[in-house]
Amino acid sequence: MLNIQLLPKVETLNDVLVLSKTKQYNKHKTNLSTSKRKQVFPTSIPFGYEIATLIENPKQKNGKLIAVELKFRDSSRDLYETYYRLVFYNVHDFGFSEELIYYESIIIKPEKDTKNYKIDLEDKAIPFGIKGIFVGIETIKPDHIEITNSMYLTTPSILHTHGKKQLKFTRFRSNNWSKHSRKSVFKKKYYAIPFIKTKVVFEKQ
Repeated sequence: MLNIQLLPKVETLNDVLVLSKTKQYNKHKTNLSTSKRKQVFPTSIPFGYEIATLIENPKQKNGKLIAVELKFRDSSRDLYETYYRLVFYNVHDFGFSEELIYYESIIIKPEKDTKNYKIDLEDKAIPFGIKGIFVGIETIKPDHIEITNSMYLTTPSILHTHGKKQLKFTRFRSNNWSKHSRKSVFKKKYYAIPFIKTKVVFEKQ
């Protein structure tokens, strides 16, 4: 059996200078949304499902996400009350990357009569990349809710709209993501996507 003892060695390093450049943003706020179409309709999403929807960046410049607005509708008093978890994913050259860019959970608890829900993100430092950002919305079952059957609907429902591009990925209970490719049942030429409005400020050049 070997008994090995190590001796400490102290070395003096030269001075290390760390420079930190604070990013500067324009004061003008840019409004971006998933679609400019005015038609919206409620979609009930079962507990455990998550939808990641792309907010595209038309300016192709780095910025910061400062606000998100969702729209809800209470379809019926007989549906199960739901909460939502809001997360943000990066966009790489090929699209959805599944890479979180903000790790704090943002839980939304809308009342049944909530129509517009605005989330202030000014102090969160969430980067808005050159290609945009994926906004993830997961349906969360509140602890006080007990499901009595397998066929159910949730409320308040997130309002959806129609878009020409396929901007949405879905998954169930943290399983693998799948690209949503089916067209809307209301408009065969378009895709149904969550209606999400955002406010962004871009970096000064």
